[in-house]
Amino acid sequence: MNTMEKSCPDDLTLAGWVEGTLSPQDRNRMTAHLAACDDCRRAVALASTLDAPPAEGGVNEILLSKVVSASRRRRLAPFAAAAAVLAVAVGFTLIPRNPPAPSYTVDSKNVLPAETKVAAAPSPTTEAPKPYVAPRPEPSTLPLIPEEKPGPVKGPDPIAKPVPTEEPPKKPVSPTVVDPTPAPVVVAPPVITRDPRTPPADVKTLAPVFVLDPAGDLWLKRDESEAKAGTMEKAAWKDLFAAKNSAASFTLEARTSVMLEKGSEAAFSHLKSDDTYSLALDQGLVMLDTEGSSQKWQISFPNKGKLSFSNLNGRLAVESRGDRMSALLLDGSAEMKFGALAKKAQIGEEIVLPTKEGEQVVEKKVQTQRMLARLDELRPKVFTAFATTFDEKNDELQLYPYGLVSGKRTQGPTGLYLQSESIVAQKPGEKNILAAEVHLDRAFGVVSGMVLRFRYRTTLPTFTVKIGKYSADYTSRIKAGLWGDAEIPLQAFSFEGTPMLPTDPVENVRFTGSLDKRSGQLDIDGLQFLRRVR
Repeated sequence: MNTMEKSCPDDLTLAGWVEGTLSPQDRNRMTAHLAACDDCRRAVALASTLDAPPAEGGVNEILLSKVVSASRRRRLAPFAAAAAVLAVAVGFTLIPRNPPAPSYTVDSKNVLPAETKVAAAPSPTTEAPKPYVAPRPEPSTLPLIPEEKPGPVKGPDPIAKPVPTEEPPKKPVSPTVVDPTPAPVVVAPPVITRDPRTPPADVKTLAPVFVLDPAGDLWLKRDESEAKAGTMEKAAWKDLFAAKNSAASFTLEARTSVMLEKGSEAAFSHLKSDDTYSLALDQGLVMLDTEGSSQKWQISFPNKGKLSFSNLNGRLAVESRGDRMSALLLDGSAEMKFGALAKKAQIGEEIVLPTKEGEQVVEKKVQTQRMLARLDELRPKVFTAFATTFDEKNDELQLYPYGLVSGKRTQGPTGLYLQSESIVAQKPGEKNILAAEVHLDRAFGVVSGMVLRFRYRTTLPTFTVKIGKYSADYTSRIKAGLWGDAEIPLQAFSFEGTPMLPTDPVENVRFTGSLDKRSGQLDIDGLQFLRRVR
């Protein structure tokens, strides 16, 4: 509490000071009092930031009273507050009240003189002051006179000239002291935007990609907007995927599992002419798993060239941290190329790219166990390698393109389904069969934990499912004419006692059943190849 609180003027007197309506005697007393009272100086400074009153009205005395009461309960660093308000008080006495002039901004950092080394630290519970734009030049927007330290305030200078009302002063000037600080600058509110990505040279050949089943904290930044990624997103080369507060993962076009560590930002696209996927890594760590298929990938870093991988079948980690850019084959195989360097990638050999002219590519051995464990921890829990409901239209872009070898699409109450066709036996003693076959335009490799799921309706007690040369028999568990769900692990498929191997591609799936009678039913719907991570 200031020691002069008992003799502090009332709110009406402070209001008169702000308005400039006090008599010369009262104004002199107020000037002397403000030089010695921290609380009143702060009250006057805060009251000066209020919007100017109408021409026919006075200062809002009720609001001023609240400001005065609040200011006398709060204390700032004595030296900083005294210097700041002293400058305001001198400004009041030097410049008479004028009609409103065009607005300009007072930089709160200029409250203290440039030579003063002591700064007012914000209270732990009070936010630091921010620059603001005053609606019109009230007394607080008048020039502040720098002082080495607070002292008694002198009376008004009789030769002081009023500030022109046509435009705000570019630099605060007093009759005797020139303010060394720069002119105030209008500070616009910060706009959080992402700089537009530099278009790649082959931008016209890049196609959008489909991102499926996002998991974790995955965000999509598109143009100036940003939102959590949905179940299926279509993204172009300039759309940025980010893991903001924690790690995230997704599947890319049912071909690759993608894992992003916290703080990572990357963009993806597809060059269809040679079936190459592009990863533009802005920052962070991204891990790829080709899920048993052989793929081409082109990795680009900010302004550092491109690192190409062909015949990539396995898991790859790519990192960009400041000036450090590297790639590491965690398992599997690939052929790598960077500039004139072309070689077969080695598991556990990290490739560190040069950051300066004349530097060479660095190759070093590292352990991969921990990163592989992290990849399995982050990866999507469900990977969809293929899916169809037979409602897809041929003239639309299909995420899972396919063709029908046998059978036909038939309209049902809830949509289209695949109806098996009847094939008459060609030889005596053979039975007629029902058959339906789907051919995948894009094959994929078998991976551990993969299952075939589908819905079926049949009058047959059993039927056979074939994937290539491998087959599995399935016993119906539903009544004739009703729909039911089925699931067969791919490890249950075999050929002459040999199970399917990860090297075997999945290119088609065929459903067949023998007819004891002349007619029967075998319908298929909701066909999916899934891999679950437990």
